[in-house]
Amino acid sequence: MEMAGMAGLVGAAAAGQFAVDEASGEQMIFSIRQMRTQLNMVMLNLRRMTVEQTALGTLPEALHVAHQNELVLSGDQQSAAYVLAKFAEALEHAETAVRQGMANYSEVEAAAERSFQQWEAQQHDRAGGHRPGGMRAV
Repeated sequence: MEMAGMAGLVGAAAAGQFAVDEASGEQMIFSIRQMRTQLNMVMLNLRRMTVEQTALGTLPEALHVAHQNELVLSGDQQSAAYVLAKFAEALEHAETAVRQGMANYSEVEAAAERSFQQWEAQQHDRAGGHRPGGMRAV
């Protein structure tokens, strides 16, 4: 199971194609951390269920069902443990992408500010050193 969406988001953030303002980014990170906390609780319960033997009896059928339960919980790449671990990875990637997106936003804002200051200086120079509104530079 590939969490391609999160890998794509991380890649977009790394390439500067994803940006998010600080307030929104902090809200996203808060939500991601809440999900991670809930996920950790689910994974802890899953580990407990995996460790505890399913008490269904000693008949061959009961032992078979108990074995199937173990496989569903933690047996392979289709098990609950595997899927939840991949989800945990996706949450890590999401937080990384949001943090990078916040940095990207700050860089875009700084670049816009520099661009505006350059434009303002050019307007000032074109006006012969006069400030907008008829004021002269001192």
